Amino acid sequence: MLLAGAGKVWLVMKKKSRWNPKYAIVCLILFAVIGFVVYYMVSANQKQEKGGDGTEKKPRTEASGEMKDGELIDYEKNGSLKLDNYIGIKATVTPTKQEVYEAILQNVKKKKVSVSGEERVKKGDWVLMDYEGEIGGQQMDELEETDIVIQVGAGDLFNADFERKLTGLSVGQEYFFDVSFPENYFDLDVAGQTVKFTVTISRKFNETFVKPLTDNKYQKEEDYFAYVKEKEKEKNVDALGDMIWDDFLEKCKVLKYPKGSKEQAFKDLKRQYKGVGDMSGSSYEEVIMELGMTEDDVKDLAGDEVKGRMVAKSIAVKENLVLSEEQYRQYLMDEVSPSDDEELSLEDLEKRYEKDNSVYPRDDMLIRLVKEFVGKQAKQK
Repeated sequence: MLLAGAGKVWLVMKKKSRWNPKYAIVCLILFAVIGFVVYYMVSANQKQEKGGDGTEKKPRTEASGEMKDGELIDYEKNGSLKLDNYIGIKATVTPTKQEVYEAILQNVKKKKVSVSGEERVKKGDWVLMDYEGEIGGQQMDELEETDIVIQVGAGDLFNADFERKLTGLSVGQEYFFDVSFPENYFDLDVAGQTVKFTVTISRKFNETFVKPLTDNKYQKEEDYFAYVKEKEKEKNVDALGDMIWDDFLEKCKVLKYPKGSKEQAFKDLKRQYKGVGDMSGSSYEEVIMELGMTEDDVKDLAGDEVKGRMVAKSIAVKENLVLSEEQYRQYLMDEVSPSDDEELSLEDLEKRYEKDNSVYPRDDMLIRLVKEFVGKQAKQK
């Protein structure tokens, strides 16, 4: 505005039919004053962008586009989203037999219950095992698993020949054997091939382990099984919101994304994958390739991220859900996991979360609150 005023003075002078030197002097003085004021304003603005000592202050990453972190909007109400029913979703919380034995065998491993080298595998035993396979001397990543749980002879892994060769093996020892697969085998990677397997059964479970595993609290396998089953059910109830969220989200439909939101989410995901690559000395391209993804897959995932925020914001508005500052801080602590000797302010926690995750810390923690709400409304079975 000041420069515009000076310009007007100059135009008035030019329109005068007779030039007066006094006008020139007045104009020069006016321009000098304006120049000083402009310089002062620019300098003050630059100081705001720097620290108090004039050193460069690192800017915080901010979201670009229409979606603002922490801003609650009912996207269904404004026509951008179609929510599926989120009250009374049916969800199974009772664990399967497989899931119970997986928990039991992890307990056997965690408690380091001693395993005698004389323990041999029998048909019907539940075991914890590692295996890897190679074809023609080449190691196959798709034929490698660690700490998997199976019941020997139940036909859950590969074919009957493979499981027969597990029978009689000693626990804790490494074995090598070949398994041939028929031409019509459903997995084309091994169909018609002979696979050389390396197998180690690290743990097995039967009644002899119940007493040492439970400090003599339980004597029989079925009693301990019932105890673990109930514990796993309690865990499922606590995590019910997480368990049903992805299926529920898939049934919701985005009609219009907030402008710039998908692009911002893509930047965030790309930064995360780059961070993973930095730790392993890999590039972003190598990381997503290892995950079996393309850049288009990452962009689709970015869309899902935005969709989750839109859904959570909408439900929060409809149900009057409020993320308290105490909850927000605790959720961030859970995500950031600072060391015991670190005392981080809320702003420090946000900055660390934004650096390693996304620029929507409040929205992302709101999702957790909404998941818990949806989980509590579910019909358990």
